[in-house]
Amino acid sequence: MVHSGINVLFEGTNLARLFAGLWASIWIAVVSLLIGLALGTIFGILRTMHNKVVRFILRLYLEFFRIVPTIVLLYLVYYILPRTFHVNWSATWMAVLAFSLWVAAEFSDIVRGALESVPKSQRESGLALGLSNLQLFRYVLLPQAVKLELPATINLATRVIKTTSLL
Repeated sequence: MVHSGINVLFEGTNLARLFAGLWASIWIAVVSLLIGLALGTIFGILRTMHNKVVRFILRLYLEFFRIVPTIVLLYLVYYILPRTFHVNWSATWMAVLAFSLWVAAEFSDIVRGALESVPKSQRESGLALGLSNLQLFRYVLLPQAVKLELPATINLATRVIKTTSLL
């Protein structure tokens, strides 16, 4: 009879190790998404401002994390960051940091695109009604932007979960 190879999963501690790795991947992905989405929202809002210096710095940040492969980013955060800044974190937290910075960069572009996709007439209408900039953002722009960014956000979350397999 031909051996299928599936028996290897049930020998010794292999199955327990697989579940431990699955749990670590899920934990790193969820924590990275929470941190990255919060930072990405702030960065995305800042990228829609009229301050050219802030937009330029955030654009450099975004392009750096888009250009650098994730495996190289993990290497930089795990090996270079501790030596340069004398940081002594566990490997798990270094992975969370790397993925959070990556998610923040990607999500900032999603937020910027969603905010810029809201029709200009919506902003003008809110201002004509006498809404402050904060009220305009909270009651008019943000609800529409969230609907526009939802598919891309789900795609980003899926990419993060799949990319944690590098660990």
